Amino acid sequence: MSSIKKILLLIMVLFVSTSCSQLELFSHSFKEMFGEERVPVYKVGKPYKIDGKYYYPAVDYSYSKTGIASWYGKQFHRKRTANGEIFNMNIVSAAHKTLPMPSLVRVTNLENGRSMKIRVNDRGPFVNGRIIDLSRRAAQLLGFEKKGTAMVRVEIVMEESQMLAMQMKNKNEPSESQYIKAVPRKEVIKGDVGDKDAPSKKLSKKTEEKDLKALDNDMKEETMASSPKEIYQDPVVKNLSVGRPKLYIQAGAFKDLGNAKKLHKKISSIYNVIISTIKINNENYHRVRMGPFDTIKTMDIVLKKLIDTGHKNADIKIIQ
Repeated sequence: MSSIKKILLLIMVLFVSTSCSQLELFSHSFKEMFGEERVPVYKVGKPYKIDGKYYYPAVDYSYSKTGIASWYGKQFHRKRTANGEIFNMNIVSAAHKTLPMPSLVRVTNLENGRSMKIRVNDRGPFVNGRIIDLSRRAAQLLGFEKKGTAMVRVEIVMEESQMLAMQMKNKNEPSESQYIKAVPRKEVIKGDVGDKDAPSKKLSKKTEEKDLKALDNDMKEETMASSPKEIYQDPVVKNLSVGRPKLYIQAGAFKDLGNAKKLHKKISSIYNVIISTIKINNENYHRVRMGPFDTIKTMDIVLKKLIDTGHKNADIKIIQ
């Protein structure tokens, strides 16, 4: 077997592996690097393109969406975030593709009902199907650190986000640069990763334990705000009543039922496909969806196949 084929086979094995004891590594596109902030600033930013897809940052105080959350940690601990702050994996924070930085969102784990407010201060994740990337501490508090991913609802907290924006603007006027140089996250960890945070090289068990212990004992007086001496406290975690979520991929939505049927026929060989109709402003829309999926892993595999066949606008839908 040629070396190229071996490499391709290895990539596919890593992707489709369903063992909870293994790490699944997903390619994570580089962030745009057009300048660098050395102090924390309020940032919205201009539209940007990553891996062929455009993103449009904006102030949106009506934002509310469901999707898949992931988390990041040790590899980016103490590195700069996209608005110039210092990332601390032991403090609750989040990365989002379009919301202002900083802003405050309420993230609810739809699988267990845990819910809390989280400060957004970074850009990402740029992996298909992911809506938000949380710090390791946030994932711990929401109960999915070991699992790696979770179905969540993300809602902007308007008044507190407006206060954050005002505070940051008063402390530091934004620079002319609309983009921040930040550490690119090339990998998103899935599976039962526990405290093994995908080190870039093999370390002895003793060394890994020592490193992780040192990180876990970091002083939580270190804050994500510009003043390093504020005392950090974890956000209050609420336990909400949530129904059992159902996970789908929406491949498209059409006014013309004929077009919906054409797409249904085209993708039905990939996975189970259904057409459902909804009325919006007295007009019928026919939604073509795949699912429901029993696991996020299965959804990820199907989503990749769908995108590879040219359906790049496929979106994740969670129904409760």
